[in-house]
Amino acid sequence: MPKLEGGMGFRNLHDFNLALLAKQSWRLLTEQNSFWALIMKSRYFPSCNFLKASKGACASWAWASMLEGREVIIRGSQWKILNGTRVKLWIDKWFPVSLDDMLHPINDELVDENAFVSEIINPITKSWDLSNLNGRISDQDA
Repeated sequence: MPKLEGGMGFRNLHDFNLALLAKQSWRLLTEQNSFWALIMKSRYFPSCNFLKASKGACASWAWASMLEGREVIIRGSQWKILNGTRVKLWIDKWFPVSLDDMLHPINDELVDENAFVSEIINPITKSWDLSNLNGRISDQDA
């Protein structure tokens, strides 16, 4: 309800809650060495990073909520390439020309899921070198 009618002035409590959860999820991503982030990592995702963590069978309400906040971040985020050594060529969202921000191969059988964007960047000129992708992506994507 509006503040003038005795409410708190929130337009949509569900969206507001998701925004707060996303803020905490962002803190978990950016403050990885903080005490609370280390505790969360040791309890819920000891062998992977927060973006790849799963809910698990014994998830607490707080952890399940953090994962909902993470989904808000994932839906609205995109990799910044820099040198491309951390961004997966076929898996990560980095390709802004596509509707889903991902590069799509012509034939899924030709895909190496462990390939990085750095493999199509010339390290000397810092420009795109698409020779490694010849015949594997559409002309429009190229």
